[in-house]
Parts: sequence; structure tokens; C-alpha cells
Amino acid sequence: MAFNMATTPPLKSPCLPCRYCNATKTTCKPTSTTHPSSRGVWATKRPMGQTSPPHTSGLRATTQADPCNGKRGGVDGPSTDIACPMYRTHQWCEDYARDDSKTRPLIQCEYNHTMGNSSGGFKEYWDLVRKYPKFQGGFIWDFVDQGLRAKDKNGVEIYKYGGDYNDYDPSDNNFNCNGIISPDRVPNPHAYEIAYWHQNIWPEPVDLKAGKISCITKISSATWITTSWFGRCLKMVRPCKRARWSS
Repeated sequence: MAFNMATTPPLKSPCLPCRYCNATKTTCKPTSTTHPSSRGVWATKRPMGQTSPPHTSGLRATTQADPCNGKRGGVDGPSTDIACPMYRTHQWCEDYARDDSKTRPLIQCEYNHTMGNSSGGFKEYWDLVRKYPKFQGGFIWDFVDQGLRAKDKNGVEIYKYGGDYNDYDPSDNNFNCNGIISPDRVPNPHAYEIAYWHQNIWPEPVDLKAGKISCITKISSATWITTSWFGRCLKMVRPCKRARWSS
């Protein structure tokens, strides 16, 4: 909703965006507080301007009611606890991470648009994530291809989207088939690329003849997968001697 109270003359009665903003803070916030997908960060920027009265009052109410969770609304300004741009380049992300004057953690609210043959450059993003603690990743757009099961004119079952339904509704090529997995939940090719660079356990050979490898983990001890379990996985791949682990 493209509306900015900060640059719009005052209205005699609450307008639709104002009512929307008030509804967001009075209904969405209380009902979603304990939802597992809502914990961590509240989006505060849309649909109002960052300095509009409804936005400011809503942000204040949200902070008072839930001081634990962060707020996101742009790269800087009073309405965000994190820097959350979208689709910034590798160089932009590295420049931000190296800038000591930038204190907010960098978490892209959208990146790595997974449409078609995509996810190129994903490794370079995660090289930077692991190099700079300030750069903490991002949210891939998006999870699943949003196609609907149907049949074409020949009776063949397909997943339709956009212009498949008619020639007059707005359609932008194959939007919204831009997910990590297909509509029937089969992983798309780039899902394997993403899974590889998201992995938290990175074994490297030390002395394979002696059965020694090193293991670098990026997860906390609370979620650490035991070496005995990982060793069993290795045995399922091919017969090997019991692994000995080094730090």
C-alpha cells in the first residue's frame, strides 16, 4: 500500500491506511505473538511512512507489549533494530559489514530470488556471512512455487500460474513460481545448492588413511549432532573405520 502519512495532509477522519495500521497493532500483534513463525522480528515499515503518527504509536505499543522481539523497517532510522534491505549486492553487504559506524546486524529481508534456474552467487553471500559476524544472512524469496494443480487444453496435469488462466489479468511471466521447492513439494535444482551452503557441519580431511578428519561446526552445543551419530551416517555411505575427531 503506497501511502506515507509523513507527506500527506492531515485528514478529518481516519483513512484506510490509518485503520489498517491500527488493526495491525491491535489484532495481528496479540494473535501472532506466540506463533512459531512470528518469533524474533516484527515488520514495522509497511504500509505507513516510518515517521507517520500511526506508525510511531504502533511501534511504541508493540515495543512496550513485546520488548524481547526485534523490529525491522529498513536499513536505518528509529523503526528498525536491524538493517534489513533487499537484494543488495555482495559488495554492498561486505561494505556494510566492514563499516564500524554501522552497528545494526545485517539481515536481508529478501534475497536470492529463487525463480527458474537461480541461486547463482549464493556461495558468495555465505562466504561473507561466515566471515563477518555482523552479516547474519537473509530471507530467501521464497519457499515454494505458487502454482495451482490443473489441466491444460490436452488434459495433461500441470501447475498453472498467471496468464495460464486468462489473457486479461495482470501477469508477470512465471510469477509466482519462484520457490525453493515446486508446488508438489519436490525440491527444485537450486534447493540442493541452498542446502549445501546452509549446512552447519563442514568436515575436512586430515589423514584419511588413518581415519582422521576435522569438523568445523557453526551450530551451538545445544543443537550439536553427536559425533557417534555422524559416524554412523558415514558408515552408511561406505564402509570405513571408526572416525577419530580433531578440533
